Amino acid sequence: MRSVFILGPVSSKLGYLEAGFTPIYNDELTLIGLAFFDELGKRAPEDQEVLCVQLAVGEARQMGKRQVLDFMLLVVDRGNDNYARIGIAHTNIRQTSRYDAGSIFDNCEPVRINLV
Repeated sequence: MRSVFILGPVSSKLGYLEAGFTPIYNDELTLIGLAFFDELGKRAPEDQEVLCVQLAVGEARQMGKRQVLDFMLLVVDRGNDNYARIGIAHTNIRQTSRYDAGSIFDNCEPVRINLV
């Protein structure tokens, strides 16, 4: 799992965002992808850590370079090793090129979680 941050509403300055998607940021406040919350119009609680769980990895080519796309569940901790799904997300190759075309999960340890 990897922590992400949700900072403010979708900005109209980010013209490539589709309606309903919210930008997600890493711990260095670098934009890394887009989230879509399960309940339309709702966002993650501001005082709660949002975690990404990797579901799948895909590849794309941009300007001849291989880029990795991560597809994720967004979850929040409910205690006792239980997590609740609050949405889905994916990395965006425009933002993840700083990871040298690798997954944002490359340095994460695998964990087993219970979704409730």
